[in-house]
Amino acid sequence: MAGNLRQIQLQGKSIKNIQKLTNSMKMVAATRFKQAERLLIVARPLGLGARKFYDLVSQEFHSKTKLHYLVPFTSDRGLCGSCHYKTCKATSTKLDDKIHDYRIVCIGEKAKLIIGFKMSTFIELVVNGVGHRTPTFKSASDIANRILRLDGFHEGTLIYAHFVTAMSYEIRQIKVYSADLLREMAFVTKYEADNSDDIDNYMEFSLAALVFYAMTECYGVELFSRMNAMAAASKNAGTLHAKLNRDFNRARQNLITRDLIDIVSGASVVAVKKKTRPKPFVPPQEGKSDS
Repeated sequence: MAGNLRQIQLQGKSIKNIQKLTNSMKMVAATRFKQAERLLIVARPLGLGARKFYDLVSQEFHSKTKLHYLVPFTSDRGLCGSCHYKTCKATSTKLDDKIHDYRIVCIGEKAKLIIGFKMSTFIELVVNGVGHRTPTFKSASDIANRILRLDGFHEGTLIYAHFVTAMSYEIRQIKVYSADLLREMAFVTKYEADNSDDIDNYMEFSLAALVFYAMTECYGVELFSRMNAMAAASKNAGTLHAKLNRDFNRARQNLITRDLIDIVSGASVVAVKKKTRPKPFVPPQEGKSDS
């Protein structure tokens, strides 16, 4: 019984340490989430403006190529609920339609782990080092350049988690196209660009803006999901720690009660034996006569 008490006590200390750790992670995520909210104020106008252009282009676009790149945005870190899984699930759903010859560009290690578990043959490129720091336009530009240098890139779809409120998000998609395809569309050619490089420059900038926008949205969703996940984990750890305390106190009380019963029972037996013990025999002394 004493060994069981020791085991419960050690387990309770371990759970208490986990509760402190998860609570600290929640506070860190809350601090970083405030920074992400300020960054979203800057990134959203930039990304939504570029998205409006591609949405208008998509209305008259008819795919002529089979190759299509899917770009799911996640990060290298977990412990943030199911936001990464939902993004990868939306990517896997696109693979099932079999309309295009799909290739996947994984932004973040989590996308590689989730998608690569069953569909590793579709992965063309993996971008690591995402989610450790606040997204910057420079890092987004580097990712956009790597996408543009992919073999046969003409069209693709950016898949990311869009931050709606502090308690909800949704998975959204943005279609993007290469400069060669944009030149063939009447919606673009009617603007009569003076320089043929203008479309190339705008396409590169708009893709970088969309990547930066998607990374920022994903970063915000990841942080508030981690806040909620760590808050729930801290609450569960507190509940488990309270249960272990009750079990420890109950087991200790049972042990004390049993020891008291043993002591009282032993004392009663000793008292009864003293009462029923026969008097010792005293032999008569020699040399004395009866009076």
